[in-house]
Amino acid sequence: MKAGLVIVGVWSVILLLLALTITGAFGDVYAGSFYSFTLPFIIMAATLAVLALAGLLLRPVRGVIFWLAIPLHGFLFVPFLCAIVRWPGGDDGPGMAWLLFVGGGSCIAAISSLVLTVREIIVSVRTTEKAEK
Repeated sequence: MKAGLVIVGVWSVILLLLALTITGAFGDVYAGSFYSFTLPFIIMAATLAVLALAGLLLRPVRGVIFWLAIPLHGFLFVPFLCAIVRWPGGDDGPGMAWLLFVGGGSCIAAISSLVLTVREIIVSVRTTEKAEK
């Protein structure tokens, strides 16, 4: 569970920093334009990073936070998709960067979320079987 939260936290921070860079939040780093339709992705990635950190620090509620953070991590693709379909045609440089980096990262997040969920279920079943013996 701890490793899953570390993966979610680190990957969410990476995607958050990429999204903020592409939308021009850091000024001189990249001259992208900030669009309000990217806010759901930015907020969700930041929330996931905070959730993962809380799960690592608060041991008594780690399981609850894990099962909350993992599915949300897998659904990062939804706010990415909502942003990319609204991206204006004249600003295609940042749009392509958003598609490649944030979209690719969101796909990796969805796949890793699925793998982490299956892994945790398998570990839970094995632990239950050993406890019953």
